[in-house]
Amino acid sequence: MSARARLAWVALGGLLALAIGSPPGPLTAQDPDLVAKGRHLVEDVANCGECHTPLTATGEPDERYHLAGHVAGLPVPTNSAFKDLKGSGEVTYARNLTPDPETGLGAWTEEEFHRTLREGVTREGRPLRHPMPWKRFLKAFGDEDIRAIWAYLRSLPPVKNQVPEAGGPPQ
Repeated sequence: MSARARLAWVALGGLLALAIGSPPGPLTAQDPDLVAKGRHLVEDVANCGECHTPLTATGEPDERYHLAGHVAGLPVPTNSAFKDLKGSGEVTYARNLTPDPETGLGAWTEEEFHRTLREGVTREGRPLRHPMPWKRFLKAFGDEDIRAIWAYLRSLPPVKNQVPEAGGPPQ
């Protein structure tokens, strides 16, 4: 095959990839400084994994589910599932923050994520439940910080983990 033909195939492949879109997964075109800032805010400042990463039986973070939320079937209460403090018996489960398009934030827009942290509502308009400290985000993080958090979360590998819906008895 001639060099010209190979170049034509490469160009066609590139156009096809643009037309189809990229598969879900870590975003590679992010600004590395923004991702690093987001990593610092998520992992060190806000410590999101404290609730959004379940623990193993030995009490260590289960890295297979890093920031992927509560895993159905784990005991309640645990670090990723919380009983209502007012005695209703309802349970809140930490959500999947990875970019999985079906079970995580992969189908969300940056604007929806920003609104969630600023207004305390999900993309569907439901209020966030205790103990998510969204009001702390209002005071502690500016818009650029939330952009960095979003960039970092989008850079993670997607983890398929369907978190149970909040409310009712433990699942």
